[in-house]
Amino acid sequence: DFYNKAKWKVLIAWLWLWVIWNAVANKSEVTEVVIIEKSRDVIKLVWPYMHEKVKVIHSDIFKYNTSEIFDYWWFDIWLSISTNNLKAFEKLRKQFGSNIKDIWFWAENECLWMVEQIEKMRLMAEAGGVKIPKRLLKI
Repeated sequence: DFYNKAKWKVLIAWLWLWVIWNAVANKSEVTEVVIIEKSRDVIKLVWPYMHEKVKVIHSDIFKYNTSEIFDYWWFDIWLSISTNNLKAFEKLRKQFGSNIKDIWFWAENECLWMVEQIEKMRLMAEAGGVKIPKRLLKI
């Protein structure tokens, strides 16, 4: 889905995904791919394989500030799928809200599904009179 939606000016947070940004940069309708990466070592490792449409900015995405408008933003900076990621999704939406035409977060749907499952578990436990430790219901 991300690949099909990516057009014109695209921002990606995470340089490791060479296969993704290289494929996007090769699309004729993509004019520029800007990648935000906080690890200098990763930048050095991938630099020899850069596509001419790709620009890399050394920064932490949570500290990065821009007034540029991008047609599509793709964030894939999480090492695992967790309901804790939802807070970061919301923070990034607020941080870049006016600069985004379309946005995608890796595993957002899975995180939302986890929240639904936790809520179902809580309701079932309540109905059965079972107390579940709060730490297990933390979202």
